[in-house]
Order: sequence, then structure tokens, then C-alpha cells
Amino acid sequence: LYDELNLMMPLWKQITCPTVVFQGTADRLVAPGNADFAKEMIPSPTEIIYIEEGDHFILWSKMDQIVEKTIELIKPLESMPSDSTSS
Repeated sequence: LYDELNLMMPLWKQITCPTVVFQGTADRLVAPGNADFAKEMIPSPTEIIYIEEGDHFILWSKMDQIVEKTIELIKPLESMPSDSTSS
């Protein structure tokens, strides 16, 4: 795993869009501090959302919270003007 993580190091700077990191506070496979590391490494605006009592499988175990927060994050995009050049 260490070798794979090292290979990934130069790739962080390629993330150029706003990013959201969901991190379970009870994840026993990935320490919550890794979310802080990701935020430091990603050059674009990055938000960390900690899911209380969330384990490593928060997408399934805390799906309602993930969906609710995701909708909350994208809702403002509905009021943005559409790009007329994409037609």
C-alpha cells in the first residue's frame, strides 16, 4: 500500500475542481486524519464532511446522510445560468 500511495503523490495537484471528502469518524481502515491530508494536498477548494459514527463503508451505512449532504451541496447549482455555448 505504501508504494501505491507514493505513486499517487504527484497526482493530487491534478485535482482542479472543488472537492468534497466524506470521512467516517469510526473508520477503522482509514484514519480520519487522512481527510485532512487530502485537503492539504488538493489545490482546489476542498471541504471535509465528517460523518459521525461512520465506518469505512459510509456510502452504504450512512447513505441517507451522504445523499442529504450531496443534494445540499449541488442545490445552489440549479440557480446558475446554463452555458449557452454547449448546445
